[in-house]
Amino acid sequence: MSNAEHQGEAQAAFRDASFLRNPDTRTVKMAHVLRADGTPACGLHALMGDPEPAERIRGVLRCQRAGCRQRWPDTDPDD
Repeated sequence: MSNAEHQGEAQAAFRDASFLRNPDTRTVKMAHVLRADGTPACGLHALMGDPEPAERIRGVLRCQRAGCRQRWPDTDPDD
């Protein structure tokens, strides 16, 4: 069990596409809430970047797919 899970703090991460030859840099990427095993709660199959506290992710950057949507903290740093 990670330190964040032990404290009950939700973790989030952005998809990492830096290994791709031509990564999509035209659109804004969404952050995904991570499950205990480090995979996105919405079921996205991707390599994820470094986790960070979910409450630090701005509301407009939060994944709204089923799975992630229900796990985001109620706080938004933009408020």
